[in-house]
Amino acid sequence: MISILLNLIDTENLGKNEHLDIIQLDSFEYEKSFQSVSVKGRLKEHLKYWQEIDTNTFVLDIIKNGYSIPFITTPPVMFNENNKSAYNNAEFVSEAITDLLRNNCIVQVKSRPHVVNPLTVSVQSSGKKRLILDLRLVNEHVWKSKIKFEDWRSALQYFDRNNYTFKFDLRSGYHHLDIEQSCHTYLGFSWKQNFYVFTVLPFGLSSSPYIFTKCLRPLVKHWRKCGIRIVLYLDDGWGTNSTFDSCNADSNFVLKSLTEAGFVINTEKSVWKPCQELIWLGIIWNSKTHTIHIPDKRVLDLTLSIDHVVNSLPSISARNLARITGRIVSMSPVLGNVTRLMTRNIYRLIESRVSWDYTFKLSDQDVINELLFWKVHVSKLNVKCLSDYKIPSVVMYSDASSFACGAYSCQLDDKIFHKMWSEDERKRSSTWREMYAIKSCLETFQYQLVGKVVKWFTDCLNCIHIIQTGSSKPDLHQLAMTIFSVCVKNSIYLDIQWIPRDQNVQADSLSRIFDYDDWSVTDEFFHFIDDLFGPHTCDRFADSNNNKIASFNSKFHTQGTSGVDAFAFNWVNDKNNWSVPPINLISRVIKHSVACKARCTLVVPKWISASYWPLLFQRNMLCQPYIADMLEFKDARDIYKHGSNKKSLFGSDRFTGSVLVVRIVP
Repeated sequence: MISILLNLIDTENLGKNEHLDIIQLDSFEYEKSFQSVSVKGRLKEHLKYWQEIDTNTFVLDIIKNGYSIPFITTPPVMFNENNKSAYNNAEFVSEAITDLLRNNCIVQVKSRPHVVNPLTVSVQSSGKKRLILDLRLVNEHVWKSKIKFEDWRSALQYFDRNNYTFKFDLRSGYHHLDIEQSCHTYLGFSWKQNFYVFTVLPFGLSSSPYIFTKCLRPLVKHWRKCGIRIVLYLDDGWGTNSTFDSCNADSNFVLKSLTEAGFVINTEKSVWKPCQELIWLGIIWNSKTHTIHIPDKRVLDLTLSIDHVVNSLPSISARNLARITGRIVSMSPVLGNVTRLMTRNIYRLIESRVSWDYTFKLSDQDVINELLFWKVHVSKLNVKCLSDYKIPSVVMYSDASSFACGAYSCQLDDKIFHKMWSEDERKRSSTWREMYAIKSCLETFQYQLVGKVVKWFTDCLNCIHIIQTGSSKPDLHQLAMTIFSVCVKNSIYLDIQWIPRDQNVQADSLSRIFDYDDWSVTDEFFHFIDDLFGPHTCDRFADSNNNKIASFNSKFHTQGTSGVDAFAFNWVNDKNNWSVPPINLISRVIKHSVACKARCTLVVPKWISASYWPLLFQRNMLCQPYIADMLEFKDARDIYKHGSNKKSLFGSDRFTGSVLVVRIVP
């Protein structure tokens, strides 16, 4: 993440060839402020516990025998000189190597390793020094595995008003995992005519985040099986519950299980006593006000950086400009898409750099205006209200042709917006006309939309991207900024979505879009469940090829659909809902059903480690109060079936787990 890079690392300390991959710059092996504690081999010493919590054989093998780096090609023999920053901080490097040797994270070897990687030292703005093993050249030969990390977005689905929270941090998290001995030689480095190799999982290895997350999933599964609402982002954990006592019980349970698993806790960065405000992943979580915001120190650091740059105008270095931009974008969880809207011109300038040391003679007023915008507005924008789950209260539709534009909403007493284009406006691009239609309609109805959640449908895909991230074209970017300003001024939450114009446009547009969530259940299975919990009146996630009920919602406009986007509707209006959603929407389905007080039959895989699991079960596998019934089917062969995505797990022989049918009656 560029935010981590630019917030934490003083890039002035790096030489011109030391701009590592982003993930590596925050991937340090040693920090001077750390208390020296050996973590190597601790998981293996606690192997019995991992077996007791039903850890899979893949993870057990890594704990027992070490991680074998998945090379797609064997790295060539390489000897790389250490970077300038290492020699400039020689005393620190020697101290770090001594500590790493003492903790058995590295060993000295007599002969030169197969790959000798360069060392780098980064210095934070606070003055803390970090030793980095630069594995860029080795990483070119490592298999890249895809993984979806849980982060602040996952935490939002658990974070309710007046909840209590706790957090924890693991000390030297990656170093808890050993490296298989045959791979040591690829993780070498040299210092003062001596050679060393890493024997533990280094932070700079590109596959480290993937394998570390995989190895901790059994613990996450164990916690969620016990009904604990918890999120783990690499080695940073966060949990929440509705009362102090229940959260305290969860906190104690997590601490006990981490200790029994062999992990060393970073007590200085952990908060085990439940509270209603804490900082996690650089964000302040306040359940009393039900808000998140950026800590004052980060805001101050940004404004001071902007002051430094503005006072140095017209000269400005690419490095300083990038540092500011990274700090702004890192605040997007709270500030939203404006972090991209109001950095577009800065990014454009950064991309034109000759090198990171290049100094611009700034004359672009748009760039200066963006810098001044953040200096003035960052504090004003620094809060995100997490109001209780809301169903869209207004659904808008807009369109623009070559001679006019219009919009309407059934929720605004059937009011209609209409405007004929002037001669100059007719000559504008179709994207400009669609953007202007949204802007004008929003301005017209802004007072009726104050404080509302607005679902806005447009048939222009470009509009969605521009409204969310801005445009390199000044006229389109200005329209996006006006839309943003109207929404902020009137506390309007705008959720914009694409809908095709007509069947011809749909055929042309959808031919380029592949629906990876196109799978369903068999007709026989539906009828069996319908006899138990039916009759069902609306199929919430379907299309014209797999709908089980005449009334259905679809992802895109399709023949016979009752409406696009199931979450745009109040489900209580349909007496009995049928829901087979994509996996990433299951938590939202549960919350939407409860918010609507709507009856719903939900079909989900029995994945105990999934984030939706604690929304189904409390501690001791007791169902949540809004769940009236639940059935488990251990043989899924006659349940799921493929749609257009023949590679889908669901409907294939690769899916061997159980399926749950959950009856929600709030």
